[in-house]
Amino acid sequence: MSYHPGPDEWEARLPAQLGLHADGLRAAIEYHQAHESAWPRDFFTETGRYIGVAGEPEAPGDVLGPCGRAADRTASSSAAVTSPPSGATRAGRT
Repeated sequence: MSYHPGPDEWEARLPAQLGLHADGLRAAIEYHQAHESAWPRDFFTETGRYIGVAGEPEAPGDVLGPCGRAADRTASSSAAVTSPPSGATRAGRT
């Protein structure tokens, strides 16, 4: 199809004029109407922020998520770090 209308120039065409089967088009429309998305139609919140960034801090430099001391966050993961075996070398050094 090579139909590119302007904003106020939409034409009505029959499915057959576009190479479509009317029954198939009707079935597709009915299927999608029966399985409508639960997503909002408008991706802007009540405050005017876009949903993709609605959970982010308002001001530059604000923090997203909880914070604490770096030592507190890494203490639990240090158990997974193991020391090299005794006598092992690093990059050829002893």
